[in-house]
Amino acid sequence: MKKSTENFPIIVTFEDEDKRLDRWLKAKLGPIPQSRIELLCRKGVLLVNSEKVKPSFRVMSGDTIEVPIGLSSRNEKTESYKFEALSKAEENIIRDTLIYEDEYLLAINKPSGIATQGGTGQKVHIDKLISFFSSDYHTKPRLVHRLDRETSGVLVLAKSSKLAAELANCFRDRSVKKIYWALAAGIPNDKEGSIEFPLVKIKNNLKIDDFEKVQCVTDDRVHSIDNAKKAKSNYVIIEALGTRACWLGLSPITGRTHQLRAHLAQINCPIIGDMKYGKNSQVNKGDGWGSLLGDQIENKLHLHSRSIMFTHPITKKQIFIEAEMPSHMIKSWKVLGLDARLAVADPFLQND
Repeated sequence: MKKSTENFPIIVTFEDEDKRLDRWLKAKLGPIPQSRIELLCRKGVLLVNSEKVKPSFRVMSGDTIEVPIGLSSRNEKTESYKFEALSKAEENIIRDTLIYEDEYLLAINKPSGIATQGGTGQKVHIDKLISFFSSDYHTKPRLVHRLDRETSGVLVLAKSSKLAAELANCFRDRSVKKIYWALAAGIPNDKEGSIEFPLVKIKNNLKIDDFEKVQCVTDDRVHSIDNAKKAKSNYVIIEALGTRACWLGLSPITGRTHQLRAHLAQINCPIIGDMKYGKNSQVNKGDGWGSLLGDQIENKLHLHSRSIMFTHPITKKQIFIEAEMPSHMIKSWKVLGLDARLAVADPFLQND
C-alpha cells in the first residue's frame, strides 16, 4: 500500500509492546475520538508498517505507525523527557550498575530484587531508576528487554527510541545470544540438551495484583489451549555437585515469561531459591537438597543473566557484555567450592 505523504512516522518502543493500536494512539497523542480512529483505519489512512489494520491491532516494538498530520496537536516527531528526581537511596541502587556504554547504548548489571518495569505497588523499578543517567543523555535511556524481578544481570538500554526499536527487533528475531548462570537442585539427565515445553499463562484466580506465573504444556493439548506459546531453552552442565545440585549454563532461544524457571522445574531441576516454581524439598531449611549446608545458601533466586552477545545495529561490531554475579550467588559459589573465574564465556561452545 502506498505510503501517505501527509503522514509522520512513530516507531513503537519496548515499553509500548502488545498494546492495542487505538489505546496506544490515545496515550501518545492525547484524546482522540474512537470513531475517528476507526474511520482512519477503515480508509487505510492510519497504517502500521505501511499496511491497513484494525483499531484492535496490537503493536509490537519496532513497528512503524504512520499517523496523519493533524490527528492531534501533539506528535512524537521530537523526543523530550521530563527529568525525574530520585531519592538518595534510589540513586545508590543504580549508581554503580553501569557495565557498558558507547555513543548509542548502555548496559547495566540489574540488581536482584528490583523489577524492570513499574506496576501495581512497584514504586522502585529499573525504568524509574535509569532516570539517574538522563542528565548525561538529555533523554531517559530506553528499555530494550526485561528480566524478572529476582533475576540479576545484563540489561541493555538504548539512548533513543529508534535504536531501542532496532535492538528490540534483534531480541525478537533471536539474533542476540544470552547466557544465564543458575544453581539448580538436581541434575539433568544429559550433560547438555534442550527443553521445549510450550508455556501457557496461569489465570490469576486469587486476584493478586502482581501475580504472574506460567506452566508447561506437556502433551498434545498445546493446539487446543488458547495462548499456549512455543518455548525452547538450551542448557549445559558447567559443574555437577554430586547428584543433588549443579551449576548450569542456560540460553533461552525464545523469550517467554519465566521460561527458564518453568522449564527447569518441569525436568525436576528447579532453580535454588525459586519460591514460585520450586518445591518444598528444594527450599533450603535444613532438609531437602541443602540439608548439609544449613543456612549457608541464601533462599534467594540463583539465576543471573551472565552475558549478552549481539551485532551492534549501528557500528556492526560484535558486542559482548558480561556481568558479575550478585552477592548471594558469589557467596553460594564460595560455599560450594565453585570458581566463576574458570568458566568460559560461552559454555555451549566447549561441548561442540
